[in-house]
Amino acid sequence: MIIRLEGVLYKTDPWIAELFTDILNALGGAATPAELHQALLRLCRPGHGPDPRRYFRWGFDRDSFWLQQRMDQCLDPNTNGLYPHKLLTVMVYNDMNPLPQTN
Repeated sequence: MIIRLEGVLYKTDPWIAELFTDILNALGGAATPAELHQALLRLCRPGHGPDPRRYFRWGFDRDSFWLQQRMDQCLDPNTNGLYPHKLLTVMVYNDMNPLPQTN
């Protein structure tokens, strides 16, 4: 997987670093955009913790994925209160290659 980091993560809330880590872990476990989409939907389920959609906006362009941070987590997710830069873009997805095993 090739991930291009494009901007700064602003600590606007105590939850922001944990949610960003959850999203990075979802990226690391996804071999396709469909798998990433399913992982993100799981993060948005009630009972998991704060809804990542209050803190981030994301989308897919063809096979790439991008992530952008919201300026104010209290804003409606449908508003445009976003920092002007994207946090990251996934450029290429790779098949999951298991780590080499040694005895």
